[in-house]
Amino acid sequence: HGCVTMSTDAPYIPLFRLAKGGLGYVDLVLRHEGSFERLYAMKRLHDIFLDDDDIRSGFLNEARIAGLLRHKNVVGVHDIGDDSKGPFLVMDYIEGISLSRLIKSLEEGELLPLGICLKIAEQAARGLHSAHELRSNTGESLGLVHRDVSPQNILVSFDGLVKVIDFGIAKLLGSSNNTMTGVLKGKSGYMSPEQLRFLTPDRRSDLFALGVVLFEILAGNRLYSSKSGEAPQRILNEPAPDISEVRRDIPPSLVALLFELLAKQPELRPTDAMTVVQRLDEILNEVLMTEDRLSLEIFLQRRFDGYRAELRAKILESVKQKVLRTPERPSEPESIDIVVEDEKTLLTVTASSPSLADNAATLVDTEVPRGGGRMRLVALVLGLMGVAVLGGLIAWAGSGADEVEERTSVPGLIGGTELDASSPTDEEDLGGGS
Repeated sequence: HGCVTMSTDAPYIPLFRLAKGGLGYVDLVLRHEGSFERLYAMKRLHDIFLDDDDIRSGFLNEARIAGLLRHKNVVGVHDIGDDSKGPFLVMDYIEGISLSRLIKSLEEGELLPLGICLKIAEQAARGLHSAHELRSNTGESLGLVHRDVSPQNILVSFDGLVKVIDFGIAKLLGSSNNTMTGVLKGKSGYMSPEQLRFLTPDRRSDLFALGVVLFEILAGNRLYSSKSGEAPQRILNEPAPDISEVRRDIPPSLVALLFELLAKQPELRPTDAMTVVQRLDEILNEVLMTEDRLSLEIFLQRRFDGYRAELRAKILESVKQKVLRTPERPSEPESIDIVVEDEKTLLTVTASSPSLADNAATLVDTEVPRGGGRMRLVALVLGLMGVAVLGGLIAWAGSGADEVEERTSVPGLIGGTELDASSPTDEEDLGGGS
C-alpha cells in the first residue's frame, strides 16, 4: 500500500469552491512547483469546528484510512497537512458528477438504461470490497465499514470510472471512536436496520445501503426519503420493495439480488461485496443480450458534453486569474467569456474557435512575466484534457444542520444539466461525515 505525505506549507493555489457540507468544504486547488502542475481537490473543516477535538479526530481518521486505500474505484488521498487554516486533505480531483446529481438530472418519467445502472453499481461494489478487505501495513485486517454509502458519496467520472468517496465516518474494527448512545452517523435514508437499532455495523450494513442506491438509480427516485422524517421507521418496518413494480425491464435475477441486499436481517444479505460484483456481472451479461452495449463513458459524454466544456472553461478562467494574473475577460482572439447571469451563477460560455477543447489548448506553453523571470505553464492543460489524475467533483455532505447543502460553482457540477448551482440535498445527516 502507498502512504500519504504530511505537508505544512504545500504550494497549493486555491481556484474555486467545489462543494460544502455541514462540517466542511472542498476547494479545487492547483499544485504548482517549478514545471509541475496538477489539479487536486482539497478538503477542509469550517472555521467553527477547528477547535472541536471530536471533529478533528474524525477528519484525521479519514486521513489514516486514506493512507491505506489504493483502488481505482475509491478516491485517493495524496497529502494531508495542517496550516494556518487548519487541517486539510488533498484528494484526487475527479472530472465528473456525483450519482445523486445524475439521478436528479433525469426528466419526469425518464429512466437510466439498465446496463448503465448495473455498471455503476458493479464498480461501486468493487470499491466497497477493497475498503472492506483493507489491511494494515502489517497485514492485519482492519474490518473497515464505510457507514455512509449514498449517491452523494459515489462519483462517476467522465472516463467511465465510478469512485466511492468520503470515509470520514468510516468505522475501523477495534476503533476507540465509538458511536455515542443516541447518536447516529450517516444519512437516515441509507442506514441499515442494525445501524438504526444502534447495533455494531459490519460490511453487510454497507451492502444494505448499496441496495438502496441500486434501487434508486434503477427507479430514478428516492426510496426512503428523509424529508418527512419517516425513513427510519420505513426501513425498520416496511417489507423490501419490488423493483419490478417500478420498471418492466428488470430480470428476475436482479429482483432477487435487490431483495437480498435490502433484507432486514444482515445474515440474509450477500456475505461480501465481491459476491455482489459477481452477481451483477452475470446479470449485466444477461441484459446485454437484448440491450445496446452502451459504455458508461459514451453515455456520460453524450449527456454532459456541454457541461464538461463549461467546467473546463471555468477552470481555465480561474487559472488565468489566479496563476497567470491576466484580466478576468481577456480580449485575445481565442478568448473564453464567462458570464454570471444571475444569483445561481449559471455560466454562458462563448468562444471564437469552433471547439472549446481547441480553445482550451491555447493555454499550453504560455509564458508570462513573473518577478523578473518567466513562468511556463506547460503541464496543466494536458491535465485539464484528461491526463493523469484529473476529475470533476469531490462531493461532501457533512453534518451539523437540519438540511445539508451540496453546492457547486457551475451549473450541474454534480449533475451536468441546468441545475441550480447551489441546491440543498434532501438528506437528513444525523451527525458525523467529516
